Amino acid sequence: MNALSAGAFLLAAIVLHRRSRPLAVALSILGLGSFAFHQAPGFFSGWLDGFGVALVALAIIDDRWSHNFAVVVRSVVVALVAVLTLPTVLRGPLGLVLMIVAIVMVVRTTPPRWILAGLVTGGAGAALYVLGRTGGPLCHPDSLVQPHAAWHVLAAAAIVAVSLSYRPNPDNIAERGENPAI
Repeated sequence: MNALSAGAFLLAAIVLHRRSRPLAVALSILGLGSFAFHQAPGFFSGWLDGFGVALVALAIIDDRWSHNFAVVVRSVVVALVAVLTLPTVLRGPLGLVLMIVAIVMVVRTTPPRWILAGLVTGGAGAALYVLGRTGGPLCHPDSLVQPHAAWHVLAAAAIVAVSLSYRPNPDNIAERGENPAI
């Protein structure tokens, strides 16, 4: 169930691909990494999952400022260095710190109704993540009902809700030649 629910990140990428290509690419990498990790846990699949989390957070942060190619490259390099150099035990806290920074950036520039929707959805997902992770009180690997799967869906929904609610920087839209109404 957890592997299949990673498809929520791929669906979010499809929804957001015209709004923010860097975020859509990051969500795709996260979806594929999470699917691989839940299907066949191992070093590479765990690395890809962690890289996807870091990349999504950095894409959200950078999306608040620019869609410049150099910014995207910088985000990828930072995510790669972080995931390659940090011990496994520090990758989760790094992802958490990056997500907190991303949330702060979004909270400062997004209409309040969407902040509330994103925080409630993301908060519920985060609670299910903690309760349903390996060793957590709601972790039952043989059950069809998986709190971690709900985390995937709620996290993707929160990212989509907030990302669709803010107006991109008009300068960035002009640089890309896109329609700001999309």
